[in-house]
Amino acid sequence: MLLSVQLLVLLPSHHFLAFSYQYYHLSWFHLHVAALTCMAAIAMGRPSNRSMWALLAVGCLLAVPAVGEVLSGLRFVGAGLAELEVIREAQSPFWGSFGAREITTFYSGLIWLYPAVLAWTAWRLLTRRADLQECGFLVFALPGLLLLAMQVRFSYFGSLFLLLLPLIALQSLTGQGRAALYAGLLTAGAYAQSLGEYRMQHLPGKSVKYAAGWHLVATLGRACDQAPGLALAHADWGNYIRLQTDCPVISNNFIMTAEDFEAHRRSRELLQLEPGDLLERAPDVKYVLVSSFEPFLLAERLLGAGYEGFEKIAEVTDQNGRPIVRAFRIGAG
Repeated sequence: MLLSVQLLVLLPSHHFLAFSYQYYHLSWFHLHVAALTCMAAIAMGRPSNRSMWALLAVGCLLAVPAVGEVLSGLRFVGAGLAELEVIREAQSPFWGSFGAREITTFYSGLIWLYPAVLAWTAWRLLTRRADLQECGFLVFALPGLLLLAMQVRFSYFGSLFLLLLPLIALQSLTGQGRAALYAGLLTAGAYAQSLGEYRMQHLPGKSVKYAAGWHLVATLGRACDQAPGLALAHADWGNYIRLQTDCPVISNNFIMTAEDFEAHRRSRELLQLEPGDLLERAPDVKYVLVSSFEPFLLAERLLGAGYEGFEKIAEVTDQNGRPIVRAFRIGAG
């Protein structure tokens, strides 16, 4: 059944039909892993230990081709790549750059129960105190909780478990009678601050940069509609451009594939060039967006004097009239 469903999911995939093998695309990697999972399940159901270990040994040998992709995926999950270190949502909620108030707003006060919830889940599994139904739930919950702690953008893997597991623990510790009362008090207390955030006015995208430059991004998008071309910008601005316009950018913060990492490296290298060098090194770039929020040489130059070959199409200034964000079209004198 698992193999059949996996195959149905993969059949419409271009990468599967092209015999690609990558974890970040729907490809033969996923069918391979599904087959190995089936083999492990069959091995666990064998009546004799000898046949079980023999099947598991064969499975380990067949898993060797997947090692490279698995290690690459683990580096991505653990944000163990230089390109991910500067992306806030790729940081851990616990040892990243987030403050206590910010994390509480994101996850509710339940986030501070995380160590206890994780320990209780592991304890219930290891001591076999859970019945079969609860055990199945906890088996799914444990990796979800671990992923939640690794990167902020993995919150959806563990947030539901962070809410439900304390309720299950309360029920098992207090019984049915008082569990509902305690659950209500816990939930109300945990979400008190988060609910308060809804009454506050926030910057667009909760970003100072986007709040300062979203009008400029719209202007850039209209220019790109009239004369399509590739845009160069910091990856943060690449996100905003892709969100708000149809203008293609070299890179943004949605980094997963090898091509994404290469594009991210290329955009950072180009942003460190002198304007004249950019014209020579990147003839495919037609638009440039620079800002004072990023310490790049190109931004420093283009926010200052004008340069031949760069036509300013929009700018944002601070209260003193100094430009903080500028967009240019390349190719005009």
